[in-house]
Amino acid sequence: MTKNTQMLMELKAELETLKTALVVMDPKVSASADAYDGLRKQIAFAASSRQAHLVQLAQFSRALRRGASATDLTSLVDEWLQEAGLEVVNDSNLDVYEILDGDPSSGSLEVISPAFVDPQTGHVVSMGQARWTTRSVTKSDQTEQDGQEEALA
Repeated sequence: MTKNTQMLMELKAELETLKTALVVMDPKVSASADAYDGLRKQIAFAASSRQAHLVQLAQFSRALRRGASATDLTSLVDEWLQEAGLEVVNDSNLDVYEILDGDPSSGSLEVISPAFVDPQTGHVVSMGQARWTTRSVTKSDQTEQDGQEEALA
């Protein structure tokens, strides 16, 4: 990196610091008003998100104390996932999985636990877990494959 490039980068950083200082100093400026409004909305959203999370914890605790079965708890969590609009991903999209074991050339991808994706943003909320497995061909698989080959012939 040349000395001029380094000086330019330092100047840009100082300019950003000055812009931030101006926003904080004068709340009547439109940029300041926008920044404060954005901050206010983020704080309100964080408070409502926390409240929703606390409600879910209370519901889960109540269900456990009443002796809820695994099926009941699964239904409760599925309801929360639907309310949040969270997408459960079980397909073979490698971008959403932590690969725990195996060799990609050895066979097929086995999903151990699903990934969770926010469909609004496309962000992965929680990575899934998968492993590469060697898939042994069973008699029913071989019969199905033979039938497909005959149909193509």
